[in-house]
Amino acid sequence: MKRSHRQDSPEVPVLFETQDSPEEAGAGSNLPSTSPLIQSMEGVIINDVHVTDNDSQSSIASLTRECHQLFQAILTNIQQSDEFEVVETQFGRLNIWASNIGAVADGNSSLDYRLRLSDDIKSMVVQLLEVLKGSLCRLGKYKYPNLIWPHI
Repeated sequence: MKRSHRQDSPEVPVLFETQDSPEEAGAGSNLPSTSPLIQSMEGVIINDVHVTDNDSQSSIASLTRECHQLFQAILTNIQQSDEFEVVETQFGRLNIWASNIGAVADGNSSLDYRLRLSDDIKSMVVQLLEVLKGSLCRLGKYKYPNLIWPHI
């Protein structure tokens, strides 16, 4: 597994990981091993990164992780569905966005940290993630009532 990071500063933490091979990409995933997009995105979202958010507003990192978990739950349960490819594409887009912008990054690299003085912008990002989370929950509740949900 290769670690990707910025080379211009030694203090910059690892933001995301890339996979060396398709075999590594599918390791540990509950998602279908036949999905090249999911395989290529495995490891982009780091689920165990902790970002502290001192105010009462939800953190961008926690909402991003929740959306990631909901996408995974939906994809795991709709593997044979016609909608699988559409949901998978949107999941990939979330992962690319989160990786590029540092939504779940650690410390000063995190989007939460970088927007700490811009409450309006942070609030808009949080609201958009909450809309996405709500849409994923509604999709699962109404379209896939037998969906097995993660504990968020």
